[in-house]
Amino acid sequence: MRMNQNSIPFSKISPPPDLTDVVYAFWEMQLMLSSGLSHFRVMADGRPGMLIPDRNADSGSSVSTAVIYGQTTQFDDLYFEPEIKLFGVVFHPHIIKSLFGFNADEITDQVVELDKILPIPFHAVEETITEESVIAVLRKLKEHILPADNAIRESVEAISSTGGKLTLRSLHRHLRLSERQFERRFKKHIGITPVLFSRISRFQAALRQIKSRNYMKLSDVAFDRGYADQAHFIREFKEFSGFSPGRYHSPDRTIAEICKL
Repeated sequence: MRMNQNSIPFSKISPPPDLTDVVYAFWEMQLMLSSGLSHFRVMADGRPGMLIPDRNADSGSSVSTAVIYGQTTQFDDLYFEPEIKLFGVVFHPHIIKSLFGFNADEITDQVVELDKILPIPFHAVEETITEESVIAVLRKLKEHILPADNAIRESVEAISSTGGKLTLRSLHRHLRLSERQFERRFKKHIGITPVLFSRISRFQAALRQIKSRNYMKLSDVAFDRGYADQAHFIREFKEFSGFSPGRYHSPDRTIAEICKL
């Protein structure tokens, strides 16, 4: 998730040891803008999560209560009124079904109010929006966590670690699954197909390379990430981010990173 506003106080917080198998990271942000809506550009990053605004969120905001969001397959924009505190939870890609009990593809490209799906009230968390209060709720949820599909979890880790370059055929053969079995189980636990997750992983690898300035020209990124050509790279980059690689690369861009794969 990224946004195109300047000077936004933001902090990324590591989860406690007992939640590292569930949570990739927490983040917290306080919007202190003089006027106008805060415009968030949400990009595909391969991870679902939770977004918790404070209880004073204005009705003009896109999100005014605690929500869970699924896999994001394309960019989208969210709007918030200024003077709002936000707390976010970034989950590991495979955790939705285990933690909440429903198939991950049921909330792909969707935002769902937490009170509609949680077995425990979430209002107390929204009142305080502290790291401790969110952790307390997640620990209660984890008491009833379902077993993860280890084959799919390992597949996600392998795809992510190679930046989407891993051959999926070799992967499902290694797991001794047919292509159809592999895809069905993957969508159930991750929310999207293995092919799409690989594309998003490649896009995120390209983002990291651009951010690190580890290239001479943008065509080097396309080559390093395994895109067929420059046009293919630009097309997928715009599909997942809403920006061209050139605009993201530009030193005067106003895109602050919130979280990434």
